[in-house]
Amino acid sequence: MDRDPETGEEIPVQLDLIRLAMPRKTYLQDHLNYLVDRLTWLFENRDIIKGLNWIYEPPVLRFFEGILIDEGNWGLKLLDAYRNQLGEI
Repeated sequence: MDRDPETGEEIPVQLDLIRLAMPRKTYLQDHLNYLVDRLTWLFENRDIIKGLNWIYEPPVLRFFEGILIDEGNWGLKLLDAYRNQLGEI
């Protein structure tokens, strides 16, 4: 997202994408299988995950150096779901 220079409000993007990149010679098939398993679990529990709010937003490179906090403390709820379904970390 970007900010409106006049009002300072967030301007939502048309499409959110995530890029997942990894060096191909570093990881084994088992690493990728684990990653797919965890991402699938997150997708199945997506109803727990809510938004994030800025608590620190630098003027430049805000997505790299900013600090976000989970909205409604969903991070702990997600951790509880993980522990209940998959055991201790």
